[in-house]
Amino acid sequence: MAGQWRAKWWHVETYRALLSLIPTVVVSSLMSGDIVLKTLAGWDAFAIAFLGLSWLALHNRSPQELRLVVERSRRRKRLGEQMGLSPKDLTESASLMAMAATLWVLPQADEKPFSQEVVIGVCLVGVVTSWIVTHLGYLSIYIEEYVHAGGLDFPGDQEPDIGDFAYFAFGIGTSFGATDVTVTRRGIRRHVLRHGILSFVLNTAVVAVMLTFVTSYLSSR
Repeated sequence: MAGQWRAKWWHVETYRALLSLIPTVVVSSLMSGDIVLKTLAGWDAFAIAFLGLSWLALHNRSPQELRLVVERSRRRKRLGEQMGLSPKDLTESASLMAMAATLWVLPQADEKPFSQEVVIGVCLVGVVTSWIVTHLGYLSIYIEEYVHAGGLDFPGDQEPDIGDFAYFAFGIGTSFGATDVTVTRRGIRRHVLRHGILSFVLNTAVVAVMLTFVTSYLSSR
């Protein structure tokens, strides 16, 4: 039953991020050559692992279970902030990785010590995972803010679950807002503003990567 459910240690976002560092180190150590490409490949491994663990931690959680996850995560929040693994830090890291892929690695794909296909693949995965991790980070921020101080008015009488918060976060990511969810607190408005600006930058990066992929790779085949 939901009332008997208890949040486990791996439900804490900081610990999920720490676990995800293991494949990051492995992949980065296996890559040779360009440090930027190694970093981007390590990010790909981190992001895929983190997204998988986050899906396991949050998927199908009831509103009551989400509260328990937030309460347990909040007790470890200081550790995450000290290690640079808080939701805010992850969203900023994701944006930087997307920009690195777009502005630095892709234009030099044919100059790297790997095949062009490998370099472009690493970049594509980097941008896509950066986009998802950014919105997942803000999803976590919105859940924590709502649990502790409210500030979001969802339509209907039921308490919002993970699907409602995902709807709000990814709605901002794709269309810069969710028109049927009302923001009623200034602190969350500031998060929404930063989220919207980051979304614009990331969406631009996604388009740039896709155009580069088409013009530099597909057109040459």
